[in-house]
Amino acid sequence: MDSRTGSDRLKSPCTWCTLFLGRSNDGKREIRRGVDEEIVGEVDELVAECDDLGASRSEIVEAILTAFVQSGSNHAKQVREIIIRKREGTL
Repeated sequence: MDSRTGSDRLKSPCTWCTLFLGRSNDGKREIRRGVDEEIVGEVDELVAECDDLGASRSEIVEAILTAFVQSGSNHAKQVREIIIRKREGTL
């Protein structure tokens, strides 16, 4: 269990994130994370549906994150609920 406070965790990423957090040539941050096969399947379906745009998985994931962040919802609450449900195996 991580004993750092929330703000400390934001300032100091975990070892995994430190190893895989980089910057691409176009000035964007690169974050690599393993994802459940079910989610990959859903993303692949979106890639297929956006075939006319030639959208990649990365573009789809960025669009999903953009839509989430720009929505008017309570992001912290939603993220916390997802993490808890995932850990409990109810998601």
